[in-house]
Amino acid sequence: MDINLSLGINTKVDATNRVLEAIGSVGINSDEEIDWNIDAADASNLIDAMSQEIQTNMGKGFWFNREAFHKLTPDPVTGYVVVPNNTLSCTITRNNDGSVMPVTLRGTTLFDSENLGYDMRSLVNSAGVLPCVLVVNLTFEFLPATARHAITNAARFWVVTDKEGDQVKMASLKQAADASYAAMVAENNGQRRRNMFQNKGIARAVHHAGGYNNN
Repeated sequence: MDINLSLGINTKVDATNRVLEAIGSVGINSDEEIDWNIDAADASNLIDAMSQEIQTNMGKGFWFNREAFHKLTPDPVTGYVVVPNNTLSCTITRNNDGSVMPVTLRGTTLFDSENLGYDMRSLVNSAGVLPCVLVVNLTFEFLPATARHAITNAARFWVVTDKEGDQVKMASLKQAADASYAAMVAENNGQRRRNMFQNKGIARAVHHAGGYNNN
């Protein structure tokens, strides 16, 4: 099934109206209407929930919300590390072997339930910082088109499932949701390949192996 990206889902209001359309409700013209329109409020909340769930991606994120440039500093007294409020997950890069150590979040503070607790000072590098990869929750308008469509179509499916239970409509909406999610994953895979082979060390190794860059 082809996914149509020309429907103009550019804002949260656009997405809300698409979700409302799925249950035959009247659309809105601005965010302010969500405060007094019950259906619009339900649709907006569902979009937020789907957005967070999809962007998390089992803690791995996607190319658009995975930030590898963070260098965080533990508190000199407690060793606590506080991350930005929109952080969904975090991994710490270990300098000695290049591996990553997943840590959990308690509020906005990093926590290691097996070894360190909250005190992350033992993991800092020679510069006294923790190189971290953060997966962050972006606002709807900051997402790429494929992600906006995947979130909207997931919300459309679930709003019909929750409010109507129409099996025929649900089957059609599920097909659209699956297709738009697959389009987002395909773009993610393409971005990862491009980024990987822009790395000179990897490109050189693959060239010698007779792979991607071996012309």
